[in-house]
Amino acid sequence: MVSRRSFVRGLAIASGIVLSPLSQLFKSISRVQAQNCSHGDLYAGFLLLDAGDPLPSCVTLPTVPIPNVCGAGDDDDDSGMAKPTSYQSIQDMANSATFNVYKLSPTPTGLDLGELMIIYDPNDGEYMGLVSYEANQQTDPISCIRITTEVDVSSPYPLWPDIADVNDTHTGLTWQQVSFLPTAGVFSESQAGFISHWIEDGILYTLIDNHSTTSTQAAALASTLTIVT
Repeated sequence: MVSRRSFVRGLAIASGIVLSPLSQLFKSISRVQAQNCSHGDLYAGFLLLDAGDPLPSCVTLPTVPIPNVCGAGDDDDDSGMAKPTSYQSIQDMANSATFNVYKLSPTPTGLDLGELMIIYDPNDGEYMGLVSYEANQQTDPISCIRITTEVDVSSPYPLWPDIADVNDTHTGLTWQQVSFLPTAGVFSESQAGFISHWIEDGILYTLIDNHSTTSTQAAALASTLTIVT
């Protein structure tokens, strides 16, 4: 089991893209759900919406509440706490997971595998997976690529053309429908790099690529995603 500090660091690595859509989604619940799935573009399990659109009523929300990932609240009550487990090898992580664990093959030049983690909800169900790649020439490595997995997500999964980070700073995104991912998915340039999403068996996979410098490089890198067997 990882330390609290390591866990928070690992989650912070993922939160910029993984938790922000959830935050935006749940903010949207307070809006009037006046639309159905005739609004927006349905593609490969995603519902691509316009900026400012409310959450359509056709979207089925996650069944598992977001666990407490930061330890906020009563220190003596850990009933709602997420349970992170880190792994020494990606093979060990794949052996423990019930979802597909992806790696990049070959490993991009200048990067090494970094954080390998599965986060469990308070009922011991799989909640999130994280595989990161970090620059190997840094004294304090910075995660440059992250592959995240979210087990319980909305269906269809709504995406807006902007995203807010933990500081509520908005970044514009242009979602393209692409075929270079393990299954059909969506891809966009972001402020820091490139983001790809795809869905398999109702599970959301995300590739956050802050290593590639062009969309051509990002597409080539994404095409090297391989399931760990």
